Amino acid sequence: MKDQAKKPNKPYPDFPLFPHPCGKWAKKIKGKTCYFGHWDNPQGALQEFYSRNHDTAPVQPEMRSEPDDDATPRFEDDGLLRLQEACDLFLSAKFQKCQSLEITQVTYKEYVKTCERILRFWDSRRVVESLKPSDFLAYKTDRLKTCNVQTVGNEITRVKTLLKWLWDSELTIKIAVGPDFRKPSRKVIRRLRRIEGTKLFTADQIHALLAESGSVLRAQIFLGINCAFGNTDCQSMPQSVIDNAIKAEWIDYARVKTEVDRWCPLWPETIAALKEATSVRDAVLARTNSRFGEFAFLLANGNRLGLDSVRITERFAAARKNAFIQRGGFYWLRHTFATIAGATTDQVAVNSIMGHVDATMAANYRHHISNERLLAVTNKVRDWLFE
Repeated sequence: MKDQAKKPNKPYPDFPLFPHPCGKWAKKIKGKTCYFGHWDNPQGALQEFYSRNHDTAPVQPEMRSEPDDDATPRFEDDGLLRLQEACDLFLSAKFQKCQSLEITQVTYKEYVKTCERILRFWDSRRVVESLKPSDFLAYKTDRLKTCNVQTVGNEITRVKTLLKWLWDSELTIKIAVGPDFRKPSRKVIRRLRRIEGTKLFTADQIHALLAESGSVLRAQIFLGINCAFGNTDCQSMPQSVIDNAIKAEWIDYARVKTEVDRWCPLWPETIAALKEATSVRDAVLARTNSRFGEFAFLLANGNRLGLDSVRITERFAAARKNAFIQRGGFYWLRHTFATIAGATTDQVAVNSIMGHVDATMAANYRHHISNERLLAVTNKVRDWLFE
């Protein structure tokens, strides 16, 4: 009788495959044992596993020449997917999308925070397929202790995105989250908005904000009230867009969230603010030789705005506090624009400037909106602001 070869040990404790008696590295996926290469080539087996299931191999785990005695095993020999592994693979895939600009840096960071929260709430070594509807309800209840229903609704969406990605990648069975793990209804959101009040700045408040802002934030505030640009629009804006806008006195910049084209006239005050912000940017580039030179708005150290913890949100909050304004974020400028511009009764032109998706049949037949209509909208807002 032929002697059976001795099964090898894992190259390192958290190696995601297990040695199958047939002589290959394997993993159970959706209850089926899948094979990924011979025992004598664990590196090749690992690469085959990721190429077959995740399109691209994640940044980690990497093969190590020696086991790490201090490492805590995350994966078990049973081949079942644990939460830690699931989050690592999901975030690796989302990181690739962030690198290719399919999702924003802010979106990627939100996915990271969600994964960190669920790993703290549940055991990181828990089998993903062991999660039950009662577990998801408990997580939702815990989040509601510190967050409002709209924030929790966004968290629920991200958790479901993770589960769907695992299912689509054939890493798990379809996980049932139950009837209660869902976003709040529109009625609940309307009630919340009524309680919170309207998200509008007065003209005097905007002037106070401008007075308390530096050159860069002042330019961003003007883009917010002149063109209804949001946080991500400003943080992702290339300098080439600003340069062309200053020359043309119109800005041509698709909305980052929807990729809907926008063509908006600029006020003289906005152009002046953009020129001043560009001078600040040029000084930063000369001092730091930043690798983010293609972006319009940079930090003093040369980093791209929004890349780390410094975002428009924090800078705007500081200006608002100094202006003695109790409530309101940068996105309120967009709300204010929509409200004041709506008085023109040309909602089509307002929607065009705001970059709203128009799925109506009329939009399919409408190929452009005249500059005169767009000017009428922005002039209405300017008259309100400077009257």
